[in-house]
Amino acid sequence: MSAAIGKGKTTSCLYVFEKARSLSIRTGGIISPRRIVEGNLTGYDGLDCATGERFPLVALPGAAEGPGWRRAGQLRFIFSDKGFSKANALLRALPSDAPELVFVDEVGRLEMMGKGLYPGLKALTDGLGRMRSILICSCRLEAVELAEGLVGKQIPRVRWFPGEPEELWRIVLDRLPSPQSP
Repeated sequence: MSAAIGKGKTTSCLYVFEKARSLSIRTGGIISPRRIVEGNLTGYDGLDCATGERFPLVALPGAAEGPGWRRAGQLRFIFSDKGFSKANALLRALPSDAPELVFVDEVGRLEMMGKGLYPGLKALTDGLGRMRSILICSCRLEAVELAEGLVGKQIPRVRWFPGEPEELWRIVLDRLPSPQSP
């Protein structure tokens, strides 16, 4: 799925994630929900889709706590070394774990620089052919070619632009290996 910032990529991922979990469908990967403090955006967390654990990933300067935060180019946010190490380790482990549904949320400019989730996404897509998983990869518009290039032409795909999250859920249900009821 691809769209500009604030157009529903993460919201759609979270919707499908919750629906899948309610049906005991095994999930894995990373979703990047906003971190809001006192009504203000302070950054984005990584949500481990296997455990439900949230951890800091991206922050506005001044909102980051502790050491190990870095800038990347001229981007507005700063990035957690520890958070991205954890996120990439989770993505790298997925080909051997192979949950039914895998998320990689917010592929964008950082990944286009070979940073952020890029190492984990690359490892995941290298193993995708031997997995029986459905991958939901949400991308900024400018990163679609990168993501599709990593996935490769041999893997069937559906392009979806955020609209009604229920529509994405129906697409996922139609492609799950075993029939599920909505």
